[in-house]
Amino acid sequence: MKSVVQITGLMVPLIALLLGCQGGGADSGKAGSAQPKQEATQPTAPTGDSYSVRGKVVAADTDRGELTVRHETIHNFIGPTGAAEEMHTMEMTFPVVDAVDLSAFEAGSAVRFTLVVNWQARKTAVITELEGLPAETELDFSGGH
Repeated sequence: MKSVVQITGLMVPLIALLLGCQGGGADSGKAGSAQPKQEATQPTAPTGDSYSVRGKVVAADTDRGELTVRHETIHNFIGPTGAAEEMHTMEMTFPVVDAVDLSAFEAGSAVRFTLVVNWQARKTAVITELEGLPAETELDFSGGH
């Protein structure tokens, strides 16, 4: 039995050494590491819970990179407590990522957008995608404030 314990005791350092040789060890991320570093100036996409939302544009501010929209109810919205709830229809202003071009949208345009919500982020809710919908699209604003 003693020899099994000794062999098992050797396996842990051996596995750690093998993982270290494949870039997953204690040296990962340190200077001289083979892993690429992300440039500080490179923008990163927001992360968090993602929702596909429809609404009507109230205003598009290209200078500020913000879209004010009256949106339909968002079902199964994860609130700040982590519980699923409904975000009722309301008018809100959201920042948009640089890749979203607001110049094609004016007040009254029906749109579908992707809203990413991260309660720990500086900008809690951000629009990451935006597309126009046909003018005849019927939107449901009945569940709102």
